[in-house]
Amino acid sequence: MKPELKKEALRRMRALRLMNNGFDSPVGDFNLTESVWKSEYYGILYYLDKHEKKIVADFEKKYSKYGVKVYHCYRAKREFGDILYMLYVSEDTADSPEKFDYDLRNGIAYIYAYNISEPAFSEFGTCYIKSQYGGIVLC
Repeated sequence: MKPELKKEALRRMRALRLMNNGFDSPVGDFNLTESVWKSEYYGILYYLDKHEKKIVADFEKKYSKYGVKVYHCYRAKREFGDILYMLYVSEDTADSPEKFDYDLRNGIAYIYAYNISEPAFSEFGTCYIKSQYGGIVLC
């Protein structure tokens, strides 16, 4: 990963107030090993399982020409399927931290929503988020 993408991903993680207390936390783990964590329910943090890691790796590979790097996920069960929302930074978005900061102040994040139940329904979009219990929740 390009150093500027990693730096921007870490900056965003801190702006989202993700738990950051050493190696065994989303920010510390990403900083040292580029491992991605997920939030569920009310912002509770978990490691990605094997299937989720593959989803993230496949997404990053598919969009590698844009320099995409996932830095955090949120998993939720919705009426239209089980969704893994991936927060990411890319070469396009890393150049505009002011826009991210503005959107974040308004609770908006750009994501890729991967529909685990029906992958054909996966899409890019935005969602409302807020920090909670060291993780994030979708509003």
